Amino acid sequence: MARDYGAEIDQLKEELELLKKRLYKKTDETEAEKPRCSFCGKSRTEVCAMVAGPKVNICTECATLFENILKDTPGDTSTEEPKEVFSCSFCGKENYRMQKTIIKGKCIYKDATANICNECVRRSLDILAKASSEKKNPSNLITYSGSYDSGGRGSKWSSTVKANDLFMLIENKTAIQVLQGIGNNDRLNLLLAILQKPMNVASMVTACGFNTTGQVYHHLKPLIAADLVREEERGEKGVYVVVAHRVQGIIMILAGIADLVDAKYTEGDWSQAAVVHENIDI
Repeated sequence: MARDYGAEIDQLKEELELLKKRLYKKTDETEAEKPRCSFCGKSRTEVCAMVAGPKVNICTECATLFENILKDTPGDTSTEEPKEVFSCSFCGKENYRMQKTIIKGKCIYKDATANICNECVRRSLDILAKASSEKKNPSNLITYSGSYDSGGRGSKWSSTVKANDLFMLIENKTAIQVLQGIGNNDRLNLLLAILQKPMNVASMVTACGFNTTGQVYHHLKPLIAADLVREEERGEKGVYVVVAHRVQGIIMILAGIADLVDAKYTEGDWSQAAVVHENIDI
């Protein structure tokens, strides 16, 4: 039974579109959905940074302000239970167990919805300072650049991505689907030949050692459907080239494989005990 290449290409295109949507999907928050400081009411996008507690938040500005206020406020050393009992909205301690407390931000904000003790103010500032330091000196970032020229065409790239974003490609099965799409020796040889030099189907038969043009079309069509290869829009009809914005990905896959095979250009020490970083939540 003859294969329906048209149906296969349509299916591959649908799968590619689903992968693109899954990979680049973004959720837009409305103003009402944005996390807000429980004291000043500003949203996450209106302040430098924010620490999240259990259903309450405090921004950098409020934490700094409250620290200054608490420094100038006498502490209550009494251990007797007061007439009015309330708790810190962050750590849950009752006021008779705290040294100092900001009660619903009444010193400044009349609409504040949370209490915070001096210990949580200090801890929030420590977390915010640490987060600021990590932002200035980020870790687990992958930076790479390169260029490739062939057949009168060229491609240059420079990118920085988070390692966790790359790991997500495995978790959401994007990696396996892409690797399965090109993980065929004949298909890879065909891709390499076109990457090195634009060519027509007859040239591909000779360059890749195929017996017939049918074999070429068999492997060429999935590459076209995956948006890796396309027919050249200028010059001789029937000449195929690698899509310009896919060159980077193909080269970097091979660069990664080279590092797996020969680690002479990589360094690392995994003998150290793992360092667990404190979460931004308190």
